[in-house]
Amino acid sequence: MDSNRLERTQWLTSFRQHWPTIEFSVDLFPALAEKWLASPAFRKDTAEQIEVIAERYRQGGVHLPEHYAVEKADELKRGHKTLSYQWTLIFYYVAILKKIMELRTAEEGMLRLAEISSAQVPRASALLSLGALSLYLRSRQDVKLTGDSDRAYSHVQRFFSFQPGKKGEENHINIPYLRNRALDLALFYFWPVRDIQNRKPHGQPVVITEDKALHSLVFRILPLMYMPGSTGLAIPVAIAIDEFEPVERATFEKWRSRINVSFQPPADDATKRQRLENLYRLARTCTDRHDERQALDEVWQDWSLPGIPYAGS
Repeated sequence: MDSNRLERTQWLTSFRQHWPTIEFSVDLFPALAEKWLASPAFRKDTAEQIEVIAERYRQGGVHLPEHYAVEKADELKRGHKTLSYQWTLIFYYVAILKKIMELRTAEEGMLRLAEISSAQVPRASALLSLGALSLYLRSRQDVKLTGDSDRAYSHVQRFFSFQPGKKGEENHINIPYLRNRALDLALFYFWPVRDIQNRKPHGQPVVITEDKALHSLVFRILPLMYMPGSTGLAIPVAIAIDEFEPVERATFEKWRSRINVSFQPPADDATKRQRLENLYRLARTCTDRHDERQALDEVWQDWSLPGIPYAGS
């Protein structure tokens, strides 16, 4: 489940009512990772807070080992640098996608996205696919998904639009905007890197979320695929073409094919760090506003550098 559902376990009752005979397990780690990265208070007494959460799930009938809280707290501490790296990567992609969505035409934005997909930056294939989908729907704003009364592009607009006064957001890119959108996308991005973390999902994965963008657009159109032994040479998302009307299916597949999927994983920590710095600088060049560049500088100094190899070198 996503972090908004982590501490609200009422969904367990509904789940059991719908599938009374299905055996299932609950993976709290993605939501715990979000909480770990976003909340200094959670990092202070992690095991204690996880135990409170875990007990709620036990009371809901979910089996969690006796030392679950301590084990997960240790896992979060050990993985802090990796999690921080992945987290700030999403920040920069959010900024890039937001700015290319503001370019004069969707075609201009797609040309820019294709360039980024070939740049020496961390290749977040899932987010590149989301960018391609968003730009495609901008170019064809009359498109509706199967059975949906709303224009598909309206979901994109709602997700990327600024919400001044809500959770610290203003009418431009700032830290709260980047953090809020990154939280929304963290679950989407988390799944493609699970094989890297040797956390293979068991059975049929089900996502528990109330997030409208994830439910109505992202997971609906771009369901994630687990790829055992993946070497990073393919985009780990499928296209749910049946969600489009037949006339749109081949058109979108051709549109997304413009993204470069060939990718060589970094050979060492120095390359890994340099690629993240390249992504930060690329995001910076996408805006000419001083306050937006200042926000990206703050992400780099306060979020990225402490979590990447050779920080401060």
